[in-house]
Amino acid sequence: MLKILIILVFTCLASCASQSQIKANENLSGFVPIWLSEDKILVDKYLVSLSGSIEPFNSHQEYQDLTPIPSPNGLHLLWFDNNKQLTITSLDNSLISTKTIPNLTQSDKIQNFIAWLNNDIIYIHQIDENDYSTSCSYLNVSKNEIHVIKDRSCPESAFAHLFKLEGLNNGNFLLYSAAEGFQAIDFVTISANATLQANKTLLLNSPAPSQARIVKNNPPQVLLKFPCKLDLQSEPVECSANSENNFYKWFPESGILKHSKNSNLEANAAISPNGQNSAWVNNNNLCISSSTNSKCIPIVD
Repeated sequence: MLKILIILVFTCLASCASQSQIKANENLSGFVPIWLSEDKILVDKYLVSLSGSIEPFNSHQEYQDLTPIPSPNGLHLLWFDNNKQLTITSLDNSLISTKTIPNLTQSDKIQNFIAWLNNDIIYIHQIDENDYSTSCSYLNVSKNEIHVIKDRSCPESAFAHLFKLEGLNNGNFLLYSAAEGFQAIDFVTISANATLQANKTLLLNSPAPSQARIVKNNPPQVLLKFPCKLDLQSEPVECSANSENNFYKWFPESGILKHSKNSNLEANAAISPNGQNSAWVNNNNLCISSSTNSKCIPIVD
């Protein structure tokens, strides 16, 4: 009996030690926070409120190879497999809908790009890589229906090679394209009835910005985070130094690009939806910096 008891105690201690070690060794420093709203931030499999509460986020496990795209209000998450499959979940991990994007043409070589147009509509931009022609459609999330945009032209990027589509808000989004070492960003607006406004284009001879936020409307102002300091006198603008995390404001209507601020934040820092704050993970702490103060919230003991 004593021998059995000793074995059980030893097994329990080994198990407890193992669990404690797993928790202690969990390292979140490599994860980029995802701002859902001004109050909630997603870090790996944790949903953190700036008030201090931390909840598990289990959808991370099911879609762990994908980065979720939050809706403008932060209540829904879009998981896109970079091919044809869309999945929408809520913050309580419940499934809202799934959809397979159909080919809008008979081509066998289609590339899909997606972005939230508003809280209930997802815009789908489809490129035929055989001739670079475009088709586009809407996914109505509440009805789980895809509607093709007919009799209206889809937005075209400045260069044929489109590599990123990024939603901003209120039907505004950015098209990122490249050709022969040059980059271009097109600011595009699509209204709810599919009316397309003319593109506003920013040409770059530099890496594309790592993040973008629209911080004002009428006229729009877009905050861009570049991995270097730009030479604004060059045309197109290009990197003038290997410094990091320089912020610029782009005014698409006037074409003006001006330096906003630069920061010594971590490379993985994320900009808040309003463009005023930033967040990053350091030693399993979520750190938030604003113009008035900074604080860190422990996530993992």
